[in-house]
Amino acid sequence: MSGLINGDKVPLFSASDLISLGIVIQISILAEIRYNEEHEVEWKKAAVGLSVLAVIFYAVLYAFSLLADVYQDINSKAILVASAVMAFGSFAICWAVFDRVTYLSAVTQEVSG
Repeated sequence: MSGLINGDKVPLFSASDLISLGIVIQISILAEIRYNEEHEVEWKKAAVGLSVLAVIFYAVLYAFSLLADVYQDINSKAILVASAVMAFGSFAICWAVFDRVTYLSAVTQEVSG
């Protein structure tokens, strides 16, 4: 699709797209943990801390991606790779949190039922 626009001048993926995806995933994790009423406080603290650190790292990556447009010394390819790895890691963490919340909900329903 990107080959149809401006002769390959528009990339298929950009760092800012992947950074935005990762931030949305991390915010979804935070919302899911916040509204989950399970009693595993230590697990919640660890997951929230990891998500907050990931959002901070995404903010730094986004700043570097903006600066890469201005300064040629910043390696935009490395930013793209780092944001892709982070987005994939965020997806894996999201899957683990969803699995954990689903499992805890099922166990709670079995005990109460």
